[in-house]
Amino acid sequence: MRVPVLAIVTVAAALLGTGCSGPEDQALAACTREIENKVGSTEFVIDRSSASLKTTREADDIVRVQAGITFDPGLPKESRQTFDCRVRIGEDGASVIALQFIW
Repeated sequence: MRVPVLAIVTVAAALLGTGCSGPEDQALAACTREIENKVGSTEFVIDRSSASLKTTREADDIVRVQAGITFDPGLPKESRQTFDCRVRIGEDGASVIALQFIW
């Protein structure tokens, strides 16, 4: 049985979005949800290795997330890119204020 990568990413995002996570984890979860909204049913994997994933506090309430991302992993049309995502962390949770894919 093959579990879709999107389902794994969704579960990971849900776990990261819990109240016990820090601002960087909340930002990554918000970016993951926003990417899911943008790409629809396209499978993707975010490279969470320390070499790829970079989170930066730009202000008290703004976190920038940069990481590698692979679309359609393992398929002939596999595409590797980087994304740059800015998230505002507030009392209502994390919300994406900018998302850019870098080819």
